[in-house]
Amino acid sequence: MRYSDYMIEKGIENGIEKGIEKGIEKGVELGRTEGQRATLVKLLTLKFGPLDATTLARIDAAQPLELERALERILSADTLAAVLAP
Repeated sequence: MRYSDYMIEKGIENGIEKGIEKGIEKGVELGRTEGQRATLVKLLTLKFGPLDATTLARIDAAQPLELERALERILSADTLAAVLAP
């Protein structure tokens, strides 16, 4: 095997490894976010009763930081609107 072929092969291997690592990181983050969504829905349902489709869609579209804030607010909020406030 020529040196240039060897270097190309090594570059491809490194690229694949980095791609796998990034994929795993992304999967972990997505899993964490989905867990936050599920927890928020469960806690809101326990506290305020069944959630309407609009509220569920809003939670589904929420970014991780919004979900984190809502989970923090749920303990002290008296209304659903207060939990989901921007």
